[in-house]
Amino acid sequence: MESCDLLVCLRTCGNVDWVLDTIDSVLWSCSPKTTRVMVAVDGVPRVARSLSAKLSDSVLVYLSNKRHGWGRGLWTLLGKSVKWAEQRLRFNHFLSIDSDTLFLSRGADAYLLSKIDNESIGLVGRRKAKNEHWSAVFRKERGRIEQFVGKTPSTYKPGENVQGGAMLLTRKFLNTLDARGFFAPPLLQAGFTTMADDALIVLWCRYCGLSVKPAGAGVVSTWYISRDPRGLEKKGVKIFHPVKVRYRVPPVAHLAKRDYQRTVWEMRNYFRKLRGQKPLKFS
Repeated sequence: MESCDLLVCLRTCGNVDWVLDTIDSVLWSCSPKTTRVMVAVDGVPRVARSLSAKLSDSVLVYLSNKRHGWGRGLWTLLGKSVKWAEQRLRFNHFLSIDSDTLFLSRGADAYLLSKIDNESIGLVGRRKAKNEHWSAVFRKERGRIEQFVGKTPSTYKPGENVQGGAMLLTRKFLNTLDARGFFAPPLLQAGFTTMADDALIVLWCRYCGLSVKPAGAGVVSTWYISRDPRGLEKKGVKIFHPVKVRYRVPPVAHLAKRDYQRTVWEMRNYFRKLRGQKPLKFS
């Protein structure tokens, strides 16, 4: 069985062109000696078939047996992806990213792995100390969560989360999750809560007795952002999310679908040029 230090897993249910471009950026940025790439397709066979036909054999493609959807479903997809990948590849750490995440400069894998400087670290990402929405959800659902998982660790602060566009799980965390039953029902499905994956993953990390390490200035990862990412690579940014940025209008406004798609490809083509790749035509 082959092995690697870091497995980068892109999760998607569509946007094949975006997925392929994001994978191009990951492969360009990362060392093939230490890093492998996989795609986790959330229950859409045609997307999995299309990606398998267009990607090299070195990129693994996992298709879940059903649609898990957003929110806690992304945690379920993550857990299933880890277990599926472990049957095919030995890896030390697991990085979950989205199709609208881009690797902007060389060495993103080395940058992230350098953050794991002690065995107490379970998670690396853009940490937020408190998200008011997830704090309220946790307080409402705490009783049910504790029925299934046990008393909440004192180290967990309600609403703590990492942004889901780029979150790295260490091998220590993966092993502890497995040993404590998080990769098996009912914890894998987490039907007792409505918390999303990027909030749940921090809670699980605290249950496992591990710490969360901020990814630092090399990762710019938010839910929505109103800036143009072009040029961020000159400022030391290695990973950017989301590329689906609405920088031409206020974040609360919505671009028409065609304008939105054109804006995405303008930005993607800027980074394709830096990678020495031909621009993709918007149609």
